[in-house]
Amino acid sequence: MRVEERQLWRGLAQLAVGLTHAARGNARGAATLLDRGATNVGAYAAAPPHGVDVEGLVRWAEARAAGAAAGGPVDLTPPALRG
Repeated sequence: MRVEERQLWRGLAQLAVGLTHAARGNARGAATLLDRGATNVGAYAAAPPHGVDVEGLVRWAEARAAGAAAGGPVDLTPPALRG
């Protein structure tokens, strides 16, 4: 892993863990990890590495985090990583 991409990979892992929390009914944990992951991934919006659709991924994560925070069901459909 290249050091300059560390936050990207961390953010992607946080999004995955956020979905796991949502699937297990932990809305608070889901919202926290999805928000944190969106922030980490969003830092790469200016120059997305590996063709990752950073803006789309951040929108996807923020929408699910908001749903989880509101106590509603979270759509567990994974996002498209590339635009």
